[in-house]
Amino acid sequence: MCTLAVFTRVFDELPLLVAANRDEFLDRPTAAPGLLRDHPRLFGGRDLRAGGSWLVLSERGLLVGLLNRRGPVAAAQDKPSRGRLPLLLAAAASIDDALLTLQEDAVEHYDPFRILLADRERACIAANLPGGLRLEWLEPGVHVLTNISPDDGPCSRLHFCASGMEAVAGRWSARPDQLEALVADLRRVLSEHREAENEELFARPCMHLGDYGTRSSSVVALGQTGRARWFHTESAPCQDPLLELSLPWHADREPAV
Repeated sequence: MCTLAVFTRVFDELPLLVAANRDEFLDRPTAAPGLLRDHPRLFGGRDLRAGGSWLVLSERGLLVGLLNRRGPVAAAQDKPSRGRLPLLLAAAASIDDALLTLQEDAVEHYDPFRILLADRERACIAANLPGGLRLEWLEPGVHVLTNISPDDGPCSRLHFCASGMEAVAGRWSARPDQLEALVADLRRVLSEHREAENEELFARPCMHLGDYGTRSSSVVALGQTGRARWFHTESAPCQDPLLELSLPWHADREPAV
């Protein structure tokens, strides 16, 4: 992914809400979100070239999102794919166990990344830096991440999206009793394009740059009651609405938010 907004403990009825755009080369083969693993059951998209993923939800309520950091160092061809990490970490029993797995998996062997680990109670960002793994525990509120880390320089897209997502949170500060309407409001922010030719290419979340651009968009919501809901479009969000997907463990959960 290249743009990810985390609403952690913002809404009483929705302790975790994540909205994300995935930007990638248009010819890179990809499978739409589906069942990735049975024990525990994991749900998310799959990169058919390297076999990994970028956004994965477990039936235990652990969500993992990956951003490949865009920085001054080019990706190395001999390192393992960073996309394997969401699959590996989402299978953990808890955020703490996932962080132990991340440490043990020798994070220095991967190209630069930032990873979101979140559940209904906590959210954490882990980044592999030259000095080791850096953790940032997120306070309740709205947090926006992009593939440009604060360590790599300024990112105008981050500031634009943060403003838009905070406005969404303000409009829905009361109980979001219509999740579909909230998703439509998030889609509006995720669909924004750059407004002028002289504006930075990556200044807005929805990109159409020839052979590269926004490939898909997802919103994942975890309700207080234990129900999770996933909305998705397998195209740029400016082109098609996000429709709800059927999670493979729906029958095990309480009624939807």
